[in-house]
Amino acid sequence: MLNSLRLRLVVLSVCLTAFSLALCSGMIYLIVKRELVAHVDSMLVSQGATLAALIEYDPRHDAYEFTGQQVLAAEGDQLRFHARSPSGITVAVSTAAIQDDPGFSDTNLQRPHAWSWIEKKETWRGVICSAPCTQDDAGASANSPPRLIIRIARPRTQLDDRLRHLTQLLALVTVGLSLLMGLVIGLSIGRALRPLNSLTATLATWSITTKRDRLPVPRHPSELIPVVTTVNELLSRVEASLQRERATGSAIAHEIRTPLAGLRLVIEVALSRERDAAAHRDSLQECFAMVTQVQRMVESLLLLSRCEQGHLPLHLTELDVASCLRTAWEPFAPRAKSRGLMLDWIDGPSGSLTTDAALVTMVVRNLFDNAVSHSDIQADIQAASHANAPGRISIRWMMTETDFTLIVANTCSTLRPADLERIFVRFWRSDQARTIDDQHAGLGLCLAQDLTHACGGRLTPVLEGGLFTMTLNLPRRVPAHVPLIPVT
Repeated sequence: MLNSLRLRLVVLSVCLTAFSLALCSGMIYLIVKRELVAHVDSMLVSQGATLAALIEYDPRHDAYEFTGQQVLAAEGDQLRFHARSPSGITVAVSTAAIQDDPGFSDTNLQRPHAWSWIEKKETWRGVICSAPCTQDDAGASANSPPRLIIRIARPRTQLDDRLRHLTQLLALVTVGLSLLMGLVIGLSIGRALRPLNSLTATLATWSITTKRDRLPVPRHPSELIPVVTTVNELLSRVEASLQRERATGSAIAHEIRTPLAGLRLVIEVALSRERDAAAHRDSLQECFAMVTQVQRMVESLLLLSRCEQGHLPLHLTELDVASCLRTAWEPFAPRAKSRGLMLDWIDGPSGSLTTDAALVTMVVRNLFDNAVSHSDIQADIQAASHANAPGRISIRWMMTETDFTLIVANTCSTLRPADLERIFVRFWRSDQARTIDDQHAGLGLCLAQDLTHACGGRLTPVLEGGLFTMTLNLPRRVPAHVPLIPVT
């Protein structure tokens, strides 16, 4: 029901205001009631002392005479009075009796005691007090006159009417002020939410195809600064993601265009004139190689997409490290030999990993392929005798109780330190020239990084002294939950 933030704030503010006003009104009511009741009790005590003064005491005959009958008659039924001597003799009494407080005894009366009772749907207020009477002048004595026990009562009609009017007034003030505060708070909240409405209107005018500046942070209230900052960061990530998607789309089109152009060229040449079966077979083999290249590229892109979306299930098995590395190197050994590359293979400790064998094998093959494909002569400008030194590949691994580390290094003179930030970017290559015979699309290291992360590991590149080193770190056992790799 309360789907509006403004409405929620208004309702909450009105409820808090009404509760506060009701609490204050209740306290005011109790304070005023207490003061009014105390005033009525004080008035009854004063009237009791006055009535006691209208009683004369004759010490010679130990007799009392009440001279205030006219006062009682003038008050009528609105005043009830009862006075008795210390010995218990009733000195004066009104026509209507006073209902005693059953829980109080006036034997040891130290101070006035007040109580209320209901009689015929009418509330009465009574007071018991002690007051001295008047001594008869004819029987003057050195002793002070005795103190009488006075019971005096009046109806609480006027007091209850005043309290009722006070209750109505406080209720009216509470409701009126609550509604007024609700209106004022609603207008204030609406004014306070203008920056949010302006922010919404600004965002509504933005589109994916239009480049906009970021939202100005200092112009908004402090409560909106984290929101604006987060929105700006989100916009930066979205813009970067869109740029990556556009760059990826352009790179895919560029990479696929090269083999397709070669495929079309071979087919056009094959169709241009009559050929024998051997020539057609050679053309088909060229076409097959180019189609295979495109297929590998598409499969790598699909695998990358599954990695980024977290839809790559892991099939955990026991993987023998030494056997996996030897098997993964076999397809690249002939090409390394044909390029004249020197291999430094250092066997590490034997052991196994509990991981996805297929993914780890794919990572290792990509590292080996990258090392064989991009190794060149050693870059040593200080020693002329080493200028034509053959390229070198170094493969070694280490293993602890919890981790496995594979280090693949190769000589590389074309890579620069600034390129390390881009080697995991899709379709990036240090040599940007695309040729038909090039079998690499710049997806190997990117795919290796994502697969490594999927297996709970990390891939670290280092370039130092003309030597490019890739360090693969994997846990001996894949953790139960592997977080998604951030999109780069």
